[in-house]
Amino acid sequence: MAAFVGREQDLETVGRYFQEAMAGKGSVVFITGEAGIGKTTFINEFKTRYVDAQNAASKNKKMPDIRFAEAKCSELIGKGEAYVPFIELIGRLVSDDKAFGSSKLADVVREIGA
Repeated sequence: MAAFVGREQDLETVGRYFQEAMAGKGSVVFITGEAGIGKTTFINEFKTRYVDAQNAASKNKKMPDIRFAEAKCSELIGKGEAYVPFIELIGRLVSDDKAFGSSKLADVVREIGA
């Protein structure tokens, strides 16, 4: 894994969004940038510091785990496929969840091939 250097302020900002979501005020965060600037390293560090830490703390309180899903864009997909990352993301969230197993949303996601 690449070293995490010089992005503490950005991580704290995203961490505040995470804490707000835990308090019931959800939001969407996009991590964007040129290839090779450390987006994947940033996401991995966020997941370790916030999501995994929260899940570990929740086990003692018998609370459900936080579900974390990510999707990636690719210039190879093309302009006509702008929603592919969102379809992929929704697919990941509903594909292994028994609560969504027979829902219309899960059926639609399966139909479009996510």
